Amino acid sequence: QGNYFDIKISCLNGFAKSSDNKDITLCLVNPYVINFQHSELLTITFATKYLIKGIKVPSIKDFRMQNTFIKFNLFDQWVGKYGFDVSPSYNPKKFNVKIDFTPPDNIELYSNNKFKMYVHFRAKSPMFNHKPELILKQSAFFNIEFNQKQKLENVKDLVDKIQDFFSFASGIPVRISQFEFRNHSNNVAKKRKLSNPTGILIDKSKSIKKVESRSHHNFLIHFSDLEKTNKNVIEEWLNKYEVLSPVIKMFLENSYHPNLFLETEFLNYIQAIEVYHNRAINGKQIKLRTRLDELLTKHSKLMSKIIPYKSTFTNRVVKTRNYLTHYNPKIKKRDILKHQSMYDTSMRLKILLQVVILDELGFERPFIIDKIKSTNEWTHMIANMNK
Repeated sequence: QGNYFDIKISCLNGFAKSSDNKDITLCLVNPYVINFQHSELLTITFATKYLIKGIKVPSIKDFRMQNTFIKFNLFDQWVGKYGFDVSPSYNPKKFNVKIDFTPPDNIELYSNNKFKMYVHFRAKSPMFNHKPELILKQSAFFNIEFNQKQKLENVKDLVDKIQDFFSFASGIPVRISQFEFRNHSNNVAKKRKLSNPTGILIDKSKSIKKVESRSHHNFLIHFSDLEKTNKNVIEEWLNKYEVLSPVIKMFLENSYHPNLFLETEFLNYIQAIEVYHNRAINGKQIKLRTRLDELLTKHSKLMSKIIPYKSTFTNRVVKTRNYLTHYNPKIKKRDILKHQSMYDTSMRLKILLQVVILDELGFERPFIIDKIKSTNEWTHMIANMNK
């Protein structure tokens, strides 16, 4: 008897059956009760944000990882490097094709005295299965190799930051489709000849629709763009994340939840702009009008193309924000953004945020201008203005 919703468990271990009827060891991390039922037996239903598959975890506080192997969707297209060399024969009498495959070498993205981040390439051996086809698929993984074993919460905190980076870089939310880990170093794995991961972490906290493909020009930051600045973009993102995290979260909120009301989307972008200016430029108590005007002026070479009348634009944005958040009946309704005009304004604010974040990451102005002009939002704005 009692209130089972008050049950506190750090980890709940158990077993399940796979689709091929094999036993699977599972651990629910910090599970919570969502339902319980009394009959002849007591039935309690648990839910969890994180599920560890493959090993038994006696205590989550003692659980450690040292290497992670993470597969983000769109990561293969983001990296854009492949190890295939296909040589077809042009002999009209006999068709012949030669396929060579060598996985690309690891690519280091960033390292410090705590960890190393790099791209690792894998490929599964081709399986024939008596079918008239050969499938050899390469996969790129984002690996983090820690110098010391880390708690789950520390690893997840770093991985969340990287996931946010790839969502921003991709222009759409990315999800983790695979999260393998080892609780020992790569050197230990080599000595013991351990090729398989220790286990798999399943993150149930983010439900993001999977996008299978995205063309090169649709990435706001592609892997090939990293060499177009003298700064390490990953390092800049991590170093500035604490200061810019509210800006990043509010910016990505609109991407993670595409069915938001127009008013909510508009307010998220406005608040992100206010927070950015306050944290990165001027921490004094100044008006939104001043913050927005300063940012539009700083980036006028680009923004003036889609906001030709800055004072009119700023005035309507400020009045609409004030009307929605501090309702004032004196504000005339004709001055308030509605429907299509609110959507178009939100797209302009989104572009401004993309510009300031790219600027913070160390990209030069010519690159930023070219990159923004290749986005769907920019194309939409220009097309509507030319109607």
